[in-house]
Amino acid sequence: MSNFQRRVVQSNYDSYSAQGTLTNASAALLTAGSHDVLIVDTILLTEYSNNARTVTLRHVDSGDTDDATANFLTDLALAANETFEETFGGNGGIVLRAGAALKGLASANTSVNYLISYRKEA
Repeated sequence: MSNFQRRVVQSNYDSYSAQGTLTNASAALLTAGSHDVLIVDTILLTEYSNNARTVTLRHVDSGDTDDATANFLTDLALAANETFEETFGGNGGIVLRAGAALKGLASANTSVNYLISYRKEA
């Protein structure tokens, strides 16, 4: 394989994941650094306390207000022990640029885990 072919095959992105537990207050789940471009490909949410919960996710650009106007998923109902998966592959993903954040909250404290798969522009 020539050097040219190797460069064409290489991806311009590195893959990462972020995980944690939602609280009942809006908190950053993933934040782009000052020179980063992050592309969220998949979000998994799992209710693990054996109780139904709702989840809200927000895309807050740097300098914007962290309130309901930033919601892109509002009051998603999760049944007890249910896992929800959202894959953005065909839609290009959620893009977070310099200082933007993906934020989330649940209807009850420490009852929903999240796992986010994302790419970082190299």
